[in-house]
Amino acid sequence: MLITGDNVTYQRIARMSDGNFQGNIASIEKALETEVEIVVPGHGPTGGKEILGIFQSYLKTVYQASEQAVEDDKEPYELKAELMPSMDVYHKWAGFEDEFGRHISQAMLEAEDANF
Repeated sequence: MLITGDNVTYQRIARMSDGNFQGNIASIEKALETEVEIVVPGHGPTGGKEILGIFQSYLKTVYQASEQAVEDDKEPYELKAELMPSMDVYHKWAGFEDEFGRHISQAMLEAEDANF
């Protein structure tokens, strides 16, 4: 069994103000390399290892798009409008409406910082 704390959530989008995208993506990558069968996320129902991949996919999508947006000199609101249609899986997750824009802003700041 793996208890992830807020590094992984399932069916809920958590605040990332105390974390970062690259760190969470890396920690999930390590967890995916284990033999774990049961995953207890920081928020949301317990499940199998697939929970790790689902949340990591969200984080990677937002972060990689943010890297490109920084390179293209876009604003967070522009990226949010572009990404929203591809985030169907997460639209019904609790907190999505409140946190998605914040996540994009944070990921873009992290991507910009990583370029220096």
